[in-house]
Amino acid sequence: MLDEEVHEVQAEAEKLQKGWGQGVFGQAYQMLRKERAEQEREAQEKKSASVLTIEFTQESGRVVTIEAEGRNVLQQTQMALRKESASEEVAFKSGVKATIVIGVGDDARSYKCEADELVLDKDQEKQWKQLGQDANGLRLQLKFFRSTHTLKTAFTLGDIRATVPPPESSAAAAPAPSSS
Repeated sequence: MLDEEVHEVQAEAEKLQKGWGQGVFGQAYQMLRKERAEQEREAQEKKSASVLTIEFTQESGRVVTIEAEGRNVLQQTQMALRKESASEEVAFKSGVKATIVIGVGDDARSYKCEADELVLDKDQEKQWKQLGQDANGLRLQLKFFRSTHTLKTAFTLGDIRATVPPPESSAAAAPAPSSS
């Protein structure tokens, strides 16, 4: 489609002034290459992008949802809290469910972990907690900070590190060729 457009512009430039078509072609080809590289970069970014959703279910039944984003998640990859999640407070005692989705479309991979009860120490200003133990699943290290502006003891998440198993290589998943 873009190639046709380049040829049309080149022909039109040649009609206006002899020799312009060749100059336009070089510029058009450069723009085409740049556009294709940008599309490839965007596709790669989407493929490596991940979204982590953590739900804290408090004893009252209230659910606090926190979301974070990351790229190229493998071993203890730092996740960036989304702006709207940065100030969310969770109780010192709650159930936790976490899901990470890596990539988009048919190539997307999803991992989960949960804990029926996560208990934070009310006396500590900051503390790390591990969520998930399965080497073939999602494992999270969560850093909590005690909130100082509420009457009840509550915590905010300050840092998240995610670990997932490496993706299966397509060669390992493909059946071996038969020998004849």
